[in-house]
Parts: sequence; C-alpha cells; structure tokens
Amino acid sequence: MLPSISQLKYRDLEVSFKKIEKEIHEVKKKVYGIEESFFRGADLWTEQEKLLSEWERADRQRENDANAKELWELPEAERLSRQETATRNVLFQLGLPITSVKNALQRAGAYDGPLDVSFTADFADSVAAFQKQNGISPVDGIYGHDTHRFLASKLREQQE
Repeated sequence: MLPSISQLKYRDLEVSFKKIEKEIHEVKKKVYGIEESFFRGADLWTEQEKLLSEWERADRQRENDANAKELWELPEAERLSRQETATRNVLFQLGLPITSVKNALQRAGAYDGPLDVSFTADFADSVAAFQKQNGISPVDGIYGHDTHRFLASKLREQQE
C-alpha cells in the first residue's frame, strides 16, 4: 500500500528536522571550539604571569601606562593604527580572529557592532570602555593579554 501525501510530507518534515538538528550540532561544535581556544589563550597568559616577579609586573605596568598616555595624545588615525597593530599582534599570539573577540565582547555586553574582521574606532572605543568599566589598566583601547584574560574570566562566570 502506498503512503498518503500527508504521510510523505510528515516523513520529509521529520527528515528535515534531523538534518537541521545535525547542522545545529555542527555549529555548536564550531562555536565550542572557538570558545575553547579563547579560554586556552587566557589560561596560558595567566600561567606566564605567575612567572613574573612583582618588580617585573610593576615595571611593565609603568611602561604600559606611559605608552597609553602617549597613545591618547596622537591624532585619531595614528592612534587607531597603533591600536590595531598592537591588538592584531596579541590576537596572532593567542591564535584568535578578531571576530571571536567581538563576539565575546558582545556576549559580555561591551560591544554592539558588526561581528566582522574590521578594526574600527567603535571597536577600539568598546575595548577602552570595557577596560575602564572593569578596572583594567591601562585604558588604551588595545585588546591586550590582560583584557583578554579578564574577558575570558567574565565569560566563564556567565557559563556557570
């Protein structure tokens, strides 16, 4: 006996749901992979920080503060260029695309721009606002290791 049209549609629909479910699972795996690499970079930086003496940390902080002060005194185009170069260097070290950072900042409520590969003034301003709001020094709009570590910690808290 041949199935009716409603049975065929139902079975096709069931097959479609299974395909969609599989696709959702694949997307979740990709997102999870990005999150794992995001957290792994923060964990590595934390371990490296433990190896520094208080003097080395203080010296680095003084240098970073001086660089941030100089950065904000530059014309906007030059400041953005330096912020982008420094941010992309850190992201290269962490093995992260800028889209992952934008996504993470968005999930933390600190960024509402497009999730693309562009480094814009809005992105740098969002990073600076996040740094200021969370007491990350220096506030320079550069997505550096300390900003990354703090953001990863904040996202871990949200997951729990």
